[in-house]
Amino acid sequence: GQGRVIVLTTSVDRDLSDLPIRPAFVPLMRQVILYLGDALAAPDLRDTLVGQPRELRVPNGVQELTVIGPDGAETDFSAGDIENGKLAFAKTDLPGQYRVEAVFAGPPEPLRGEDFAVNVDPTESDLRPLSVAEAQAILLGTAPDADPEVAAGATRTKLLGGGVSPEALVGVLLLLMVLSFLLESALTTSRPAKAR
Repeated sequence: GQGRVIVLTTSVDRDLSDLPIRPAFVPLMRQVILYLGDALAAPDLRDTLVGQPRELRVPNGVQELTVIGPDGAETDFSAGDIENGKLAFAKTDLPGQYRVEAVFAGPPEPLRGEDFAVNVDPTESDLRPLSVAEAQAILLGTAPDADPEVAAGATRTKLLGGGVSPEALVGVLLLLMVLSFLLESALTTSRPAKAR
């Protein structure tokens, strides 16, 4: 019960058969590897993001349950915490792999099929460009689906509240950029050496 074994009664090279040059060889090896890795079962479609609770399916007869986080921290549950074969695990603050171990009658053993991964929200790695309305909503802390006119007005109000006109700010920034280019040009221009 500690793993899987496959016995192939043929050679996987061309000494005994022509199996390695047949089209079925690659799919056969793939299925063998998936079987040995216990990866042929239907995948668990329950996604868990950081901060979301994870519902664990607990079989009958479990006396204690331990969830081991990616940092090694253990959270223990007793049989009284399990209701109708389910347990809600809420300490999912760290992304990473969580292991689940159960005590039936002897030492703790892995609870098959209940290990899970906690992932970071995929919107945090979205690389598409933001629209102006989305950027303003993030900067102002408003809803991203707010009216763009309202968001633009709020931006203008914030800038004017500081005593700076947005048009004047753009002009000042452009002037500073031109001055920095001129200064760079003046510093990098070398003077010709005087003839003797």
